[in-house]
Amino acid sequence: MEKISKKKPKYFLTHKVFFITLFILILPLFIYDLILYKQEYKLKIDDAYTFLEVLAKSKKTLLDEKLKEIDYLYNLSIQNINFENKKNNCNEEIIDPNLFLKDLSKDFSVKSIFYLSFFDKKLKVKYASDKKLLNLDFTSYRKILNTKNDFFSLNTTLEKNELLYSKTIYSNDIPIGALVFSFNLKPIYFDLDTYQYKINLSVIDFASRIVVTNRKNNNYLYLKPDYHKGLFEREEKNFAIKKQIDNLKYDLVVEIPKSELVKKHIQNYLIKHILLFLLIIFLALLLIYFLVYIFSKPIKSLIEVMIEISNKNFKARYKKKLFGFEINYLGNVFNFMMDTITQKEKEVTYEKEEKEKYLGEIEIARDIQKTLFPKKLPKSKDILIDANFYPAKDVSADFYDIFKIEDKIYFILADACGKGVGACLYSLSIRSMIRSFVQSEKKLEDVIKNVNALFLKDTVDAITFVTAFIGVYDIKKNIFSYTNAGHLPAIYKKNKKLVELQTKPSKAFGIDEIEKVTIESIKLKKDDLIFIYSDGIIDAKNKSNQIFSKKRLEDFILKYDMKNANNFLKDLFQEVDIFTKGEKIYDDMTAIVIKKI
Repeated sequence: MEKISKKKPKYFLTHKVFFITLFILILPLFIYDLILYKQEYKLKIDDAYTFLEVLAKSKKTLLDEKLKEIDYLYNLSIQNINFENKKNNCNEEIIDPNLFLKDLSKDFSVKSIFYLSFFDKKLKVKYASDKKLLNLDFTSYRKILNTKNDFFSLNTTLEKNELLYSKTIYSNDIPIGALVFSFNLKPIYFDLDTYQYKINLSVIDFASRIVVTNRKNNNYLYLKPDYHKGLFEREEKNFAIKKQIDNLKYDLVVEIPKSELVKKHIQNYLIKHILLFLLIIFLALLLIYFLVYIFSKPIKSLIEVMIEISNKNFKARYKKKLFGFEINYLGNVFNFMMDTITQKEKEVTYEKEEKEKYLGEIEIARDIQKTLFPKKLPKSKDILIDANFYPAKDVSADFYDIFKIEDKIYFILADACGKGVGACLYSLSIRSMIRSFVQSEKKLEDVIKNVNALFLKDTVDAITFVTAFIGVYDIKKNIFSYTNAGHLPAIYKKNKKLVELQTKPSKAFGIDEIEKVTIESIKLKKDDLIFIYSDGIIDAKNKSNQIFSKKRLEDFILKYDMKNANNFLKDLFQEVDIFTKGEKIYDDMTAIVIKKI
């Protein structure tokens, strides 16, 4: 059983009432705040879309102006440079393309300008404002020649602040090369970190592939129309606006992550409403705590009494309290219960002492009973001897004894009346008497008479008796002699037939004087079997209250293969156990088996 802590409990029934009441008071306020939160969140989303619309327009305007400037530079380059080395008029001045592009990029703050053309079957840089770019291979980007104007980037992120814008050069409507302008995007996205939200800015093509962005690890932007606002929203639930760049199949996308919007909204909402919410909770706490404090006193008092009792202060009792109501009634019932338990405890203590005394006697009886059995069975080349004992729940006084004196082997199986220490002592007494008189008397009749006479004197003031079956096997003569002192007759198996070994008269030891003792004898032949047993075997019961019975025992003996006689008793006790199906045995099972070899 789990030990109750001596510490006072932290939670009571009234505390649960406290929290339940507090929950009921706060619930309406919480629902109202939730509705208000959703309404303000919708307004926040509308504001976000308005903000994105304005921001997208301003960023698109900046990008359009930059592209117009590049268009001007393109026209200026075409007019002054012969990119494909066509023959010029003799009067025309020859201009170095690399030097011209370098001056042009410096004057107009373009990071670099270079011309791509096919030679050696590859698309390479033929002229460039930066010498490091010359002969760089751009074959993998040859698709830019398929359109007049195109965006592309060597790195999709804005870490290098660079976007490449190409304008294809034609000869007889056949693309022969492209003039590429690399310009810095910092003027377009430099202020993205100054807004209250994290802003993502991307340039995407008609297939939603990202050309350049300040987002990370994204190759595509999957957009879907918001039919209510006529805007676009990403599948990941970011809020986004896209604007088409003039004269190009590219879009500028500006987006706010939903998580950012939610986070900012929650922060603003909590700051706005937290003071009112806390004030209401504080007032509710004061009121509920006052009521709980008053009504919790009787419960606390009753629990303290229970803890005192758990700490073995059985005199502690509950006293009535003001505002106790039903708790006072419960306390009175508890007091009555404790008075009853105290009385019952005294009765249980007495019964426990009696039981311990009885168990002590049982243990002593077990020890005595162990001394009744021989530690080692005598051996003979003429007969096979086996004996076994199966103890019952309560100690009875069954015992067997087998010993050899000169050319004779004595077999004794006895059962004393009663159970416990007394019965075991009577059995021990009979065993000792038999062994003693066998040494001094030559005839078995005289042994029986002397044992009974002495036993009667020892038990003159007691009402008890002992039954016994006693047999003697003469090794030289091959004769088994026996007598029965009020015990079950032994079973003699000969030629597949069973015979009971009984003698008359048959008196148990301790009942009356024995004047006449009948001794019977049989001559044993090969495979003859003698089975001596106690009534515990045939009286064993199963769950249906059926006994094993003498008939089942005889059937077992008849059917048993005597070639395995060494296991006879083991198999018999197993057969009884199967019959009883584990039911407790209330009488000892004792048996001796003798087989002629």
